[in-house]
Amino acid sequence: MINDSRDFRDYVQAQPDYMPVQTEPYVSRDLTWASDCHDIKPPRWIVDGVVAENNLFVSYGAPKATKSFVVLDMAYHIATGRDWFGRCVKQGGVLVVCAERGAVMKRRVAALLRRYKDDKEPRLALVDGSFSLYSTPPDLQDVITAAREVENKAGSLSMIVIDTLAKANAGADDVSDMPKMLGPLAKLQAEFPEVAIVPIHHTNADEGSSKMRGRSDLRGAIDGALFVEKTKSGSVATLVDSNDASDPFEIFYRVENVNLGEDENGKAFGSGVVVPTERQTRTPTRKPLTGQKFISMEALREAITNHGFRVKSTDYPGQKKIVRVGDWKAEFLRRKVTESDKPDTALRAFSRSVNDLQNADEVGVFDDHAWIIHEAGQTGHSLDRDEMSCNTQAGRTGHPPNKGCQSVRSSMDEE
Repeated sequence: MINDSRDFRDYVQAQPDYMPVQTEPYVSRDLTWASDCHDIKPPRWIVDGVVAENNLFVSYGAPKATKSFVVLDMAYHIATGRDWFGRCVKQGGVLVVCAERGAVMKRRVAALLRRYKDDKEPRLALVDGSFSLYSTPPDLQDVITAAREVENKAGSLSMIVIDTLAKANAGADDVSDMPKMLGPLAKLQAEFPEVAIVPIHHTNADEGSSKMRGRSDLRGAIDGALFVEKTKSGSVATLVDSNDASDPFEIFYRVENVNLGEDENGKAFGSGVVVPTERQTRTPTRKPLTGQKFISMEALREAITNHGFRVKSTDYPGQKKIVRVGDWKAEFLRRKVTESDKPDTALRAFSRSVNDLQNADEVGVFDDHAWIIHEAGQTGHSLDRDEMSCNTQAGRTGHPPNKGCQSVRSSMDEE
């Protein structure tokens, strides 16, 4: 029986496997009062309006989407102090962690050096090899040590690029282990509070997916992302999920090969660099609907045929018929899409199908009314947006705003 505090302490110490004793002194956390927020400072941008200090910023896209090319291009512009696609940069050192294809990344840097012919050495360094940042503390310490070396030699550090997030966490599953994979990234943010941490990641395996691969933990943790897509005439990268940026940012480019010499057999070899182009109209192939999404779309078409109407309102597409969601739901439930007799099961199936169709950009829903975005037979749609805002300053020598669309030339060094 425990009679006093001394007995309780003895009891705890006798059973460390179940009730570990706190040995570190408790440290209270500082409070920030609302009145103190008058003096809150704005974000300190590394790339104006795109990436800020202490950001966790992800570049992601499908395989071969050129996401590594565009991030390395951004990193090179930061390391040399050049404007990047018309945006001012905060010049500083950059470390690129090459957890895959280190030799390929070095060729890409060589191509950038040959393209820009900088007089001064760029403040950019690469470290390559096998890493498991989440499970092997020495690997994470190696990255921290390398970053400190870049910081010391360059005089400052602005960005750490990790190519790729999955490869830098060897042995991890980027779905079930994503919370563990975020730990090293948070450690790097804490270690370098004025630096942007930029992992490169993939989309889901589904063809045409625009969602980051893995659980929602990563998307919830990031401060912004660059979603990269291939088009028929190049690539497009769009700023998404930004916590700090207020203006849209979208860039268009192609990857152009730069000749680096000849190999031992006399055959030319090279690597790719990013070259800005004019705005491109994107017409992605839409994945055929299956399962409950297909049934739900057929139910919506039937509901529009029987109950649809047009309205003159800026909230709805003027040339398309809309229908009450209730009529759509009734048509969906009439089709008995689930084996269960429970009404709640069918209602949940309907709700899921509506969300899935909205996320796939197939239907629009507003104020309890729905409509079909793509009529039967369409193969794609334009995602063209307003011109991106640029703040090019006189005297800068980096990327200008997108100009002069040229034909695509294939790179000898694909992503």
